[in-house]
Amino acid sequence: MIAVRTVSTAAFAALILSGATPAFADGVGKFAEIAGTDVKRTAADGSVAKARVGDEIALDDTITTGKGTRVKIQLNDESVIALDENSTLHIDEATFGEQTRFSATLSVGRFWSKVKKFVAGGDAKFEVKTDRAVAGVRGTVFRIDAVALARSTRPKTTTVWVSEGKVAVDATVKPSTAQSTCAPKKGQKGPRTQVPGPKEISKDEWEKRFAELQQGMSVTVGEELWCVEPKPEPKDAFAKFVAQ
Repeated sequence: MIAVRTVSTAAFAALILSGATPAFADGVGKFAEIAGTDVKRTAADGSVAKARVGDEIALDDTITTGKGTRVKIQLNDESVIALDENSTLHIDEATFGEQTRFSATLSVGRFWSKVKKFVAGGDAKFEVKTDRAVAGVRGTVFRIDAVALARSTRPKTTTVWVSEGKVAVDATVKPSTAQSTCAPKKGQKGPRTQVPGPKEISKDEWEKRFAELQQGMSVTVGEELWCVEPKPEPKDAFAKFVAQ
Protein backbone atom coordinates (compact mmCIF):
# COMPACT_ATOMS: atom_id res chain seq x y z
CA MET A 1 0.00 0.00 0.00
CA ILE A 2 1.38 3.42 -0.94
CA ALA A 3 1.54 6.10 1.73
CA VAL A 4 0.14 9.36 0.36
CA ARG A 5 1.29 12.63 1.88
CA THR A 6 -0.89 15.71 1.66
CA VAL A 7 0.11 19.37 1.83
CA SER A 8 -2.33 21.95 3.18
CA THR A 9 -3.03 25.12 1.21
CA ALA A 10 -1.21 27.29 3.76
CA ALA A 11 1.77 24.98 3.87
CA PHE A 12 1.88 24.83 0.07
CA ALA A 13 1.87 28.63 -0.15
CA ALA A 14 4.66 28.84 2.42
CA LEU A 15 6.74 26.38 0.43
CA ILE A 16 6.26 28.31 -2.79
CA LEU A 17 7.14 31.63 -1.14
CA SER A 18 10.25 30.11 0.42
CA GLY A 19 11.37 28.70 -2.94
CA ALA A 20 11.24 25.11 -1.69
CA THR A 21 9.71 22.34 -3.76
CA PRO A 22 7.11 20.15 -2.01
CA ALA A 23 7.49 16.39 -2.29
CA PHE A 24 4.44 14.78 -3.84
CA ALA A 25 3.32 11.16 -3.89
CA ASP A 26 4.37 10.67 -7.52
CA GLY A 27 7.91 9.82 -6.41
CA VAL A 28 8.82 6.17 -6.93
CA GLY A 29 11.44 5.85 -4.19
CA LYS A 30 14.36 7.50 -2.43
CA PHE A 31 18.11 7.17 -1.97
CA ALA A 32 18.57 5.01 1.13
CA GLU A 33 22.37 4.71 1.14
CA ILE A 34 25.20 6.31 -0.81
CA ALA A 35 28.77 5.07 -0.56
CA GLY A 36 30.97 7.62 -2.31
CA THR A 37 30.39 11.13 -3.60
CA ASP A 38 29.79 10.85 -7.34
CA VAL A 39 26.10 10.11 -7.97
CA LYS A 40 23.81 12.25 -10.11
CA ARG A 41 20.09 12.26 -10.78
CA THR A 42 18.96 13.56 -14.17
CA ALA A 43 15.26 14.46 -14.31
CA ALA A 44 12.97 14.12 -17.31
CA ASP A 45 13.41 17.82 -18.09
CA GLY A 46 17.18 17.39 -18.35
CA SER A 47 18.08 19.05 -15.06
CA VAL A 48 20.95 17.38 -13.19
CA ALA A 49 21.44 17.31 -9.44
CA LYS A 50 23.90 15.66 -7.10
CA ALA A 51 22.01 13.01 -5.14
CA ARG A 52 21.93 12.83 -1.35
CA VAL A 53 20.53 10.28 1.08
CA GLY A 54 16.80 10.90 1.44
CA ASP A 55 16.36 12.53 -1.98
CA GLU A 56 13.30 11.29 -3.84
CA ILE A 57 13.42 9.62 -7.25
CA ALA A 58 10.73 10.21 -9.85
CA LEU A 59 9.53 8.47 -12.97
CA ASP A 60 11.84 9.06 -15.98
CA ASP A 61 14.79 9.90 -13.74
CA THR A 62 18.24 8.66 -14.78
CA ILE A 63 20.66 7.72 -12.01
CA THR A 64 24.39 7.74 -12.76
CA THR A 65 27.17 6.61 -10.44
CA GLY A 66 30.83 7.47 -10.95
CA LYS A 67 34.01 5.71 -9.95
CA GLY A 68 34.02 4.48 -6.37
CA THR A 69 30.33 5.31 -5.76
CA ARG A 70 27.57 2.78 -5.03
CA VAL A 71 23.95 3.45 -4.07
CA LYS A 72 20.91 1.74 -2.60
CA ILE A 73 17.42 2.93 -3.44
CA GLN A 74 14.27 1.99 -1.55
CA LEU A 75 11.20 1.92 -3.77
CA ASN A 76 7.75 2.87 -2.51
CA ASP A 77 6.77 -0.78 -2.02
CA GLU A 78 9.90 -1.29 0.17
CA SER A 79 11.74 -3.20 -2.54
CA VAL A 80 15.45 -2.32 -2.65
CA ILE A 81 17.57 -1.81 -5.75
CA ALA A 82 21.30 -1.04 -5.88
CA LEU A 83 23.78 0.26 -8.43
CA ASP A 84 27.51 -0.40 -8.53
CA GLU A 85 30.08 2.22 -9.50
CA ASN A 86 30.13 3.43 -13.12
CA SER A 87 26.48 2.49 -13.71
CA THR A 88 23.54 4.22 -15.40
CA LEU A 89 19.89 3.33 -14.74
CA HIS A 90 16.74 4.93 -16.18
CA ILE A 91 13.36 4.51 -14.45
CA ASP A 92 10.93 3.65 -17.26
CA GLU A 93 7.82 2.69 -15.29
CA ALA A 94 6.91 2.48 -11.61
CA THR A 95 3.50 1.96 -10.03
CA PHE A 96 2.90 0.26 -6.70
CA GLY A 97 -0.23 -1.20 -5.18
CA GLU A 98 -1.80 -4.64 -5.20
CA GLN A 99 0.24 -5.40 -8.32
CA THR A 100 3.68 -3.88 -8.80
CA ARG A 101 4.67 -2.60 -12.23
CA PHE A 102 8.33 -1.60 -12.34
CA SER A 103 10.60 -1.34 -15.35
CA ALA A 104 14.08 0.17 -15.68
CA THR A 105 16.86 0.23 -18.27
CA LEU A 106 20.46 -0.47 -17.26
CA SER A 107 22.57 1.20 -19.95
CA VAL A 108 25.84 0.05 -18.44
CA GLY A 109 27.14 -1.17 -15.09
CA ARG A 110 25.83 -3.48 -12.38
CA PHE A 111 22.34 -3.67 -10.87
CA TRP A 112 21.00 -5.66 -7.89
CA SER A 113 17.46 -5.98 -6.58
CA LYS A 114 15.58 -7.47 -3.67
CA VAL A 115 11.87 -7.39 -4.46
CA LYS A 116 9.71 -6.96 -1.37
CA LYS A 117 6.52 -8.27 -2.90
CA PHE A 118 5.67 -9.60 -6.33
CA VAL A 119 2.24 -10.88 -7.34
CA ALA A 120 2.42 -12.93 -10.54
CA GLY A 121 -0.31 -12.73 -13.14
CA GLY A 122 -2.45 -9.88 -14.37
CA ASP A 123 -0.54 -6.73 -15.20
CA ALA A 124 2.16 -7.21 -12.56
CA LYS A 125 5.80 -6.99 -13.63
CA PHE A 126 9.25 -6.18 -12.31
CA GLU A 127 11.84 -6.10 -15.06
CA VAL A 128 15.22 -4.66 -15.95
CA LYS A 129 16.35 -4.18 -19.55
CA THR A 130 19.83 -3.96 -21.02
CA ASP A 131 21.09 -3.66 -24.59
CA ARG A 132 21.26 -7.48 -24.70
CA ALA A 133 18.38 -8.84 -22.63
CA VAL A 134 15.29 -8.30 -20.50
CA ALA A 135 15.18 -9.88 -17.04
CA GLY A 136 11.71 -10.29 -15.53
CA VAL A 137 11.38 -11.22 -11.88
CA ARG A 138 9.52 -14.34 -10.83
CA GLY A 139 11.16 -14.30 -7.41
CA THR A 140 12.95 -11.92 -5.10
CA VAL A 141 16.74 -11.45 -5.38
CA PHE A 142 18.76 -11.09 -8.59
CA ARG A 143 21.73 -9.22 -10.07
CA ILE A 144 22.57 -7.98 -13.58
CA ASP A 145 26.00 -7.05 -14.93
CA ALA A 146 26.07 -5.10 -18.22
CA VAL A 147 29.77 -5.13 -19.10
CA ALA A 148 30.86 -2.38 -21.48
CA LEU A 149 33.09 -2.69 -24.50
CA ALA A 150 36.50 -1.06 -24.17
CA ARG A 151 36.19 2.72 -24.61
CA SER A 152 32.43 2.40 -25.07
CA THR A 153 29.25 2.72 -23.03
CA ARG A 154 27.55 -0.08 -24.95
CA PRO A 155 27.42 -3.39 -23.08
CA LYS A 156 29.36 -6.27 -24.63
CA THR A 157 27.63 -8.91 -22.53
CA THR A 158 24.84 -9.09 -19.97
CA THR A 159 24.99 -11.59 -17.12
CA VAL A 160 22.03 -12.33 -14.84
CA TRP A 161 22.47 -14.14 -11.51
CA VAL A 162 19.60 -15.42 -9.36
CA SER A 163 20.04 -15.69 -5.58
CA GLU A 164 16.43 -16.38 -4.64
CA GLY A 165 13.28 -17.24 -6.57
CA LYS A 166 13.12 -17.21 -10.37
CA VAL A 167 13.97 -14.74 -13.13
CA ALA A 168 12.79 -15.03 -16.74
CA VAL A 169 15.33 -13.77 -19.27
CA ASP A 170 14.51 -12.82 -22.87
CA ALA A 171 17.41 -12.08 -25.21
CA THR A 172 18.22 -11.56 -28.86
CA VAL A 173 21.42 -13.13 -30.24
CA LYS A 174 22.91 -13.81 -33.65
CA PRO A 175 22.15 -17.27 -35.08
CA SER A 176 24.81 -19.81 -34.07
CA THR A 177 25.63 -23.26 -35.43
CA ALA A 178 27.61 -24.30 -32.35
CA GLN A 179 26.15 -27.06 -30.17
CA SER A 180 27.16 -25.24 -26.99
CA THR A 181 27.91 -21.57 -26.46
CA CYS A 182 29.13 -21.99 -22.89
CA ALA A 183 32.85 -21.61 -22.34
CA PRO A 184 34.55 -24.93 -21.42
CA LYS A 185 35.50 -25.46 -17.79
CA LYS A 186 39.10 -25.05 -16.75
CA GLY A 187 41.07 -28.08 -17.90
CA GLN A 188 38.37 -29.11 -20.39
CA LYS A 189 38.50 -28.71 -24.14
CA GLY A 190 35.55 -27.16 -25.86
CA PRO A 191 33.84 -28.72 -28.89
CA ARG A 192 35.48 -28.20 -32.27
CA THR A 193 33.35 -25.96 -34.44
CA GLN A 194 33.96 -24.38 -37.81
CA VAL A 195 34.02 -20.63 -37.51
CA PRO A 196 32.18 -18.95 -40.41
CA GLY A 197 33.62 -15.91 -42.12
CA PRO A 198 32.29 -12.39 -41.51
CA LYS A 199 28.66 -11.96 -42.48
CA GLU A 200 26.28 -9.06 -42.18
CA ILE A 201 23.27 -10.00 -40.05
CA SER A 202 19.97 -8.34 -40.88
CA LYS A 203 17.56 -7.30 -38.17
CA ASP A 204 15.21 -10.17 -39.05
CA GLU A 205 17.95 -12.80 -38.72
CA TRP A 206 18.51 -12.34 -35.02
CA GLU A 207 17.18 -15.15 -32.84
CA LYS A 208 14.97 -14.81 -29.78
CA ARG A 209 16.04 -16.88 -26.78
CA PHE A 210 14.29 -17.46 -23.46
CA ALA A 211 15.36 -18.99 -20.17
CA GLU A 212 13.85 -19.19 -16.70
CA LEU A 213 16.60 -19.14 -14.11
CA GLN A 214 16.23 -20.60 -10.65
CA GLN A 215 18.24 -20.01 -7.50
CA GLY A 216 21.98 -20.47 -8.06
CA MET A 217 21.73 -20.20 -11.87
CA SER A 218 23.07 -17.58 -14.26
CA VAL A 219 22.87 -16.69 -17.93
CA THR A 220 25.37 -14.70 -19.99
CA VAL A 221 24.16 -13.02 -23.18
CA GLY A 222 26.26 -11.45 -25.94
CA GLU A 223 25.79 -10.95 -29.67
CA GLU A 224 26.64 -14.59 -30.35
CA LEU A 225 26.68 -15.95 -26.80
CA TRP A 226 23.95 -17.62 -24.80
CA CYS A 227 25.10 -19.64 -21.82
CA VAL A 228 22.93 -20.92 -18.95
CA GLU A 229 24.80 -22.64 -16.13
CA PRO A 230 24.88 -23.15 -12.35
CA LYS A 231 26.83 -20.17 -11.10
CA PRO A 232 26.54 -18.16 -7.85
CA GLU A 233 26.90 -14.40 -7.71
CA PRO A 234 30.48 -13.10 -7.65
CA LYS A 235 31.91 -12.16 -4.25
CA ASP A 236 33.15 -8.73 -5.27
CA ALA A 237 32.98 -5.25 -3.74
CA PHE A 238 29.45 -4.71 -5.10
CA ALA A 239 28.24 -7.94 -3.50
CA LYS A 240 29.70 -6.85 -0.15
CA PHE A 241 27.94 -3.49 -0.47
CA VAL A 242 24.48 -4.95 -1.09
CA ALA A 243 24.97 -7.44 1.77
CA GLN A 244 25.45 -4.67 4.32
